[in-house]
Amino acid sequence: MKITALDLGATTGVCFGEAGERFPEVASWDIRAPTRAQRAALLRDFLAAHLLSYCPDALWVEAPPPLAGMMQRGTNIDTLQALYGFDMIVGLVAFDWPVKLESIDAQAARQHFLGVRPKKGKGKEAVLNRCKLFRWPVANNNEADAACIWWYACAHEAPNAWMRAVQDQRAARAS
Repeated sequence: MKITALDLGATTGVCFGEAGERFPEVASWDIRAPTRAQRAALLRDFLAAHLLSYCPDALWVEAPPPLAGMMQRGTNIDTLQALYGFDMIVGLVAFDWPVKLESIDAQAARQHFLGVRPKKGKGKEAVLNRCKLFRWPVANNNEADAACIWWYACAHEAPNAWMRAVQDQRAARAS
């Protein structure tokens, strides 16, 4: 089963590969542009091109954080609109393709990937370090978060292949 995972943001992290693969592919999409409409169009175009070339069976995306928590942390309106808007763009593009779309809370994916709930403010660093331990070719936190979501998606979409991958990772670290 082919799975793509996204960590949405101005730099969108992308991770994709067959469930159970030892080394998924990762990429970053820079969707910075002067206007929200231009950023939306860039995300739409990157995602459509990816879906056309890779044809995943499932697309998993990090859900936008709860609005109340973002407002308490002082997140500005542009960021709020972007994150919720990016999520909607992915939904619209996925609707036009024969791809299953799932959304996952970042904290749930991190807890599954790391085996523990990271301390506040330490999640991104812990995920990046775990990806490096797996020798995955992540270049930044966005790609690492996408890889974390991909790992979670593999466990839910193809549990047998995922379990074999877990065993392969353990064997690789032991040797």
